Amino acid sequence: MNVAKLSITGLTESAPNLGDTLDSDYTTFQQYLLLMGHCLKHGLRAKKTFLVIADDPIKTLQMEPHRPGIPCDMAVRGQDSSIKESKTHVSQKLQPETVEDPSILEAVDGLRYLKGIACGHLSDVNLAATPSPSSKEWYLKVSGLSKKHGPVFTVHLGPWRHVVVLVGHKAVQEALGEQAEGFSGRGILATLDQTFDGHGVFFANGERWKQLRKFTMLALRDLGMGRREGEELMQAEVQRLVEAFQGTEGRPFDPSLLLAQATSNIVCLLLFGLRFSYEDEEFQAVVRAAGGTLLGISSPWGQTYEMFSWFLQPLPGPHTQLLRHLGTLAAFTAQQVQQHRGNLDTSGPARDLVDAFLLKMAQEEQNPSTEFTEKNLLMTVTYLLFAGTMTVGATVRYALLLLLKYPEVQKKVREELTRELQAGQAPSLGDRARLPYTDAVLHEAQRLLALVPMGIPHVVTRTTQFRGYTLPQGTEIFPLLGSVLHDPEVFEQPGEFNPGRFLDAEGRFKKPEAFLPYSLGKRICLGEGLARAELFLFFTAILQAFSLDSPCPPDALSLQPAVSGLFNIPPAFQLQVRPADHHPAVQTR
Repeated sequence: MNVAKLSITGLTESAPNLGDTLDSDYTTFQQYLLLMGHCLKHGLRAKKTFLVIADDPIKTLQMEPHRPGIPCDMAVRGQDSSIKESKTHVSQKLQPETVEDPSILEAVDGLRYLKGIACGHLSDVNLAATPSPSSKEWYLKVSGLSKKHGPVFTVHLGPWRHVVVLVGHKAVQEALGEQAEGFSGRGILATLDQTFDGHGVFFANGERWKQLRKFTMLALRDLGMGRREGEELMQAEVQRLVEAFQGTEGRPFDPSLLLAQATSNIVCLLLFGLRFSYEDEEFQAVVRAAGGTLLGISSPWGQTYEMFSWFLQPLPGPHTQLLRHLGTLAAFTAQQVQQHRGNLDTSGPARDLVDAFLLKMAQEEQNPSTEFTEKNLLMTVTYLLFAGTMTVGATVRYALLLLLKYPEVQKKVREELTRELQAGQAPSLGDRARLPYTDAVLHEAQRLLALVPMGIPHVVTRTTQFRGYTLPQGTEIFPLLGSVLHDPEVFEQPGEFNPGRFLDAEGRFKKPEAFLPYSLGKRICLGEGLARAELFLFFTAILQAFSLDSPCPPDALSLQPAVSGLFNIPPAFQLQVRPADHHPAVQTR
């Protein structure tokens, strides 16, 4: 489809050399991207920009009106680098009387990536494909700015979005820990905002968030999370996973799907009171949709969308694939909610989180300002389903990869398990204290992976003084958790795998204050306790039952994330499991 006519209205100046940039052979989408890039580069202000399609003159693509007072070229300073310095807007952002070094503002330029798409590479943008090395470049460059500007500075994400970046343990601890209330707001994730729209326990703010978080934590506790009955549910699922591994009979396999299904089943038991067979095709589709969502928000396109969602959102592109994945998760949640509504027992105790929420909705149906609404129920459960499916499974998978890479570490873990546990008995959470080396390996795997290197965006809830700066209410904060877990001031040679950093001189387990994979403060991960329990039980049960091997020699195994954006996604690998020599039959306690 070619563009027959290009109509630009509301420009404050003519577009220099626009005719050299646009070509009638480009598709509508390519024309749009090139035009937007040109407007950004040259500071053009467009109230409306239309691309009139030849075979359907009624169809138009419309850019959002330009926001008054904001120069369109604020975040784009050229096409030759991904990060450019800007000294113009710091005083406006962080209050002129409190900012002494205006060079702390950096501008992030996504135009080069968009130009590649516009010139015909859209088909190459595959959320499931292995990205180019630049996918990790954004995090490394942003965190690397601290060497020049210190641990607190500001970046532009696109033309109109500014975020304050915190690098290193001290800055993140001071903000999220010591000033927890002021930094407790949730920032925007553009890739997910269209679906969640500030609803649900994870994306809510203010009174809505406080009510939903308190309710969710109490409900999960009442359902057994953190108690013996919850551990028994987990151990039953762990045993099913061990049986599924046994079914491979020593053949190489990719453990990704099975691990995700096992961890998802634990969440499904808490949310819906149900577990699903690993062969269930609908369940497999839900788990794959969760994986597709994780890939989408972490991909190079996802990073670009965070910066330019204001004009990419109405266009075709990979973000529509991400929305389909989220739609699959939301539809599955809605189906379960509908079934629960049909057989809800209002006189009995809640069977699961959906029951508990529906009962709370019934109690507050006369309250016009209640936050216990259908939308908050669906968005709370959809997010918990997504997060519970992918995060723990990815971490266990990375820990297994490390044991393939370092066979001597695997040997020491299995020796400790054999020495400390009774034959035929599955590990329990009470065994953790007797397994310091195993615990150290798990913690080091989490630290090295740094599952959420960028951290989840925060927002300051009130005007806040921080390290001599005044952060106005609403300022977005990116606490780089990867920079905490890899802080060289805390962890010597942070890029190296060394479980010994979590052991003292007597071999006892120790945990540095900077070990913050779940963040900290008011927005600490809601499921931290559940995740820690799952990691320990899955990891120890697998190592107790099997010796691990790979068709690839250890030197050929890469530890670098396959995708690195908001999340670090471990690389795929083939695993072979063979029964351990001891305790052939494992019984739960």
